[in-house]
Amino acid sequence: MNTINKNSFYNVKIIDKKINITTTINGGLTNPPDPDIDAADVISLFGDTYDPVPNINYPNWGQSTTVVVDDFLHYNNLNYQGMNFASNPIDLTDGGSSTPFTHLHIDFFTIDSTKLNFSLRDGGDVYQYHTLVPDDNFVQGQWVSVDIPLSVYTVPNLSKIIHAVVEGNGSVKFDNIYFYKQTTEPEPDLFFSEYGEGSSNNKYFEIFNPTSELKKLDDYAILYHGGSRLWYNFTLNETLTNGSVYIVCTNQSDDSIKIHANVELAYPSIAHFNGDDTLQIVKKKSGSDNFSASGVEGIDFEVIDSIGDRIDPGSGWAVAGTSTATKDHTLVRKSNVTTGNSDWDASRGTTVENSEWIVYPKNTWSYLGSHTMSTGSTTVQIPDEHFRQYLIDTISDISTSSFNGNNEIDVSLVNTITSISLINKPITDLTGIEAFTALSNIYISDVPITGDLDLSNNSNLINFSFYNYYWKGYDGLSNLNLSNGNANLIVYLYYNHNIQTLSLSNTLNSLNIYYQPSLFAISSMQSVLDNLSSSTITYNFYISAGVLNLDFLNNSLGLNRLSLSQNDTIQSLNLSLFTNLNYLYLYNCSNLSDLILHNDAINTLTSLNIYYTPLQNFKYNSYTNLTRLDLNNQDLSSIGLPNLPKLYYLKCTSCNLQSADLSIYPNLENCTLTYNNGITSLDISNNPNLTYLYINHTNINELDITNNSKFYSGYFPVDTTNAPGEDATFRIISNNNPSSNIDGKYGTYDTNGVYTLSGSSTGWDYMHEIPGISSYCYFISANINDPPVFTTTVSGYSLAPDGVVQINLADLCIDYENDPITFSVSNSDDSIVSINHDESTNILNIVSISFGKVDITVNATSSNLTTTKILQVSVGPAINLLGDSVVNMEVGSTYIDAGAKVEDGVTLTVTNNVNSAQVGSYSVVYNAVAVGITTSKTRTVNIKETYNTLSTKISDLNNSITQLNTFNVKAGWNYIKPTNDARMPPTDSNIVAFYKLVPGKKPELVSSGLLEKDNIYIVECKSDGTLTLL
Repeated sequence: MNTINKNSFYNVKIIDKKINITTTINGGLTNPPDPDIDAADVISLFGDTYDPVPNINYPNWGQSTTVVVDDFLHYNNLNYQGMNFASNPIDLTDGGSSTPFTHLHIDFFTIDSTKLNFSLRDGGDVYQYHTLVPDDNFVQGQWVSVDIPLSVYTVPNLSKIIHAVVEGNGSVKFDNIYFYKQTTEPEPDLFFSEYGEGSSNNKYFEIFNPTSELKKLDDYAILYHGGSRLWYNFTLNETLTNGSVYIVCTNQSDDSIKIHANVELAYPSIAHFNGDDTLQIVKKKSGSDNFSASGVEGIDFEVIDSIGDRIDPGSGWAVAGTSTATKDHTLVRKSNVTTGNSDWDASRGTTVENSEWIVYPKNTWSYLGSHTMSTGSTTVQIPDEHFRQYLIDTISDISTSSFNGNNEIDVSLVNTITSISLINKPITDLTGIEAFTALSNIYISDVPITGDLDLSNNSNLINFSFYNYYWKGYDGLSNLNLSNGNANLIVYLYYNHNIQTLSLSNTLNSLNIYYQPSLFAISSMQSVLDNLSSSTITYNFYISAGVLNLDFLNNSLGLNRLSLSQNDTIQSLNLSLFTNLNYLYLYNCSNLSDLILHNDAINTLTSLNIYYTPLQNFKYNSYTNLTRLDLNNQDLSSIGLPNLPKLYYLKCTSCNLQSADLSIYPNLENCTLTYNNGITSLDISNNPNLTYLYINHTNINELDITNNSKFYSGYFPVDTTNAPGEDATFRIISNNNPSSNIDGKYGTYDTNGVYTLSGSSTGWDYMHEIPGISSYCYFISANINDPPVFTTTVSGYSLAPDGVVQINLADLCIDYENDPITFSVSNSDDSIVSINHDESTNILNIVSISFGKVDITVNATSSNLTTTKILQVSVGPAINLLGDSVVNMEVGSTYIDAGAKVEDGVTLTVTNNVNSAQVGSYSVVYNAVAVGITTSKTRTVNIKETYNTLSTKISDLNNSITQLNTFNVKAGWNYIKPTNDARMPPTDSNIVAFYKLVPGKKPELVSSGLLEKDNIYIVECKSDGTLTLL
């Protein structure tokens, strides 16, 4: 016979408080109220309301109990007694249907019984007992009604129950014993949303109001069952608004707890609980005249939620499969829980899946202060096996057992995930991600997602990046919905050649779209930026490659930043509806000649950048608020430089300028006028802030910098159009000249400020000692073309596992003729890293995949001349710690390291200096070595002093043993030894706690009462003073 004893507390209701043992009707005991549940939802064992299971008998198994059956079922002189219906076994699963029987109901009456347990036994002789009513709540002389959730019977086979057995004492009358289906959900009410039993006195609990109404806390209290029974009433007229939390903590808690607390309690209190103490939320019963600690449960109050079951579990109760989880852990209620549960066994569960709680390590307080409750489905299906595996591999709370046979997972395990990074994963379907409601960051690269991706339910999403390289075949996603309503959303889409529809909310932060030729190939995409009308938000809209129709922009009235690149289809761009445009970037729109802006752009436009885009008759002079003008290949021969007094940055390259009047730019700091051969002279005397000047490939042959004290760097032309063999010169006029000639590689800068390039030379010179120029300058021959030069000394990068490095290729090299540089990049091994090179911005992202070394080849080309640089990238092996990264232990405990996991072919060494016999903080260092690359991870182990060790360290305490009952105490721990039996003072604000020292055992907390002579006690005091025993 397999016997398992498990005790639980259930919802107990006193049927009528007026009935007692002397109440009679026609000489007999009155009946309890008749049940009103539909007979179709009931299987009865005893009672007049429903027909009982046929052929029930009451066997004699040698027990002392006698049975009498009349209007009631009498068990007299009870020790145990069974009801036998083996000839008609009961299937409480209702054939495995979706609506099984949920509860067992029992009414009982006794005047002398103090113990009642009820068991169910299956056909395999497996049974399980449960306590009907805890000892401290046993009511005699009245009918008591008990409803037991069948979920607590986890051992017997509920599809074949043959016996129901009562165990107890005294004499008991029973009525209305039946199983039933609960077809309606209980009304929501206050419940515990978080519980923290941390180090020292870092203890708290959080209560959540899940209802739609304000709750008056006068109708509620907290009941504590530990070494004593404590009752806590909330402050009169205190309320809790719907969706809000109420937090109670000790006044010795960490500040990061107390900052959230509604009330801080001094010792002793309901907040000074240990892992084996029960906490319950109780609610006032209608008509109660004694809602207090002396009130009667079921008459004056009812329990609506419970942590613990009033029965000592030892150190603590197991929760969600974690042993002693109520000790040294934090418990957070799952988001699918909508009301309290007085059945602690059902609430705590036995596995991660069936528990109402998520268990976190000790001192996890990051969830404190708010609670999220979902009212939808409790599970979500993740059909893609590779997506499931990613979650198992990366999320510590998720394992293979977290998924059921339908590949469903509890929503509470995924709705707290804040970030996912999918790189080179064979995932084709992200169905289920809609339940990841806490997601704020999604990064996807080289993942073959197909069909639709709907993120409209992920309202916390603020960063979404999707890089799919079509040339690798990752080109299946066709419809993307990002209409999540988050105004902070930033979107990056790269190289997704098959996306056809994109849905966005009417507000977002930034939209960046690169190389999406199918996205705008259909006219229905005019709604892509529908209703972007907020003038307070900056919208970045980058479009490149394949844009056929930009009519949809007409609905984007709030657009602030617009970038169009690599487009040869647009001929006319009408932006006249945009009143807030302040940034416009046009790059290589080779057929765009007509640009129309709104009149208000005169006031709003501050940055205009036009490259290789042949605009005709654009009125630059109108935009007088421009501070940055960057033009390339624009024909300015007839209009010259525009009059824009606020400019601080001017760049006009290859613009056919015939002259350049810079006096109209008093704030100018950076100026580039390269490849404008028509310019023969330049006056910068009215530009006192000028710092950088690039005028190579012009016909200027001298420059006066006497009024330019901030001049930092310049690129100057040297005219080599003279007859062959003649020297070429460039003169710099400054307040002083060098005392002696400065020799360069190809020429000389003399004491008159003249640089001379020998007529036979074919190079450029770099000089950094020119008076009046604080940094450096280049003298560049107009007919000399040199290849780009890599100026960086960096040739290698080290990446962590799952690491990313971003490189701006334009920062690596320079073309001293200031010719445009194009870059191409190749990867020697894409199984070690993946690369993403954005040719429009020259940004290179290198993402690690596996450990190893790889060469990234970068080719820089200008004027048909190419320079190559090899970047060596090393990726260290990944180390995955098993267990927690921070472990807290009591001194004297045995530390067993959980270890770490590495990939095949990786050598792992562990350095462990933990001394569990000595208080301190220790490190366990894991070093992984592969292909000559080493990575490290560290686990911190904190060995802490506890009460358990105080008895062995009396020498460290403050006071000496004395034979007096008056003690001089100091702040902290003191120990005393009373001469006579005495009592501790009932009210001494200096006392934090009293403990009795028991050799070889944990010190016993003394909350009140007698202190025995000659025993040693320790007392914690807040400050120095005197302690007198009574």
